[in-house]
Amino acid sequence: MVPEVIASLKTIPQGTATTIWCATNPLLATIGGVHCEGADIAGLALGQVMPAGVKPYALDESAAKRL
Repeated sequence: MVPEVIASLKTIPQGTATTIWCATNPLLATIGGVHCEGADIAGLALGQVMPAGVKPYALDESAAKRL
């Protein structure tokens, strides 16, 4: 692998942190359909570059029904 790619990969604890957070967080007990990242609910990514967050097209209900 390219060293830059290796440096960007998460460790096992980092990779599991959000999954554990989602599975045990009482705030998520009453909601569903959210995208989580970084041990939190992801925000909306409005910029051209997507370093983090959810792109608006992922929330398009009519597109989801067509799929």
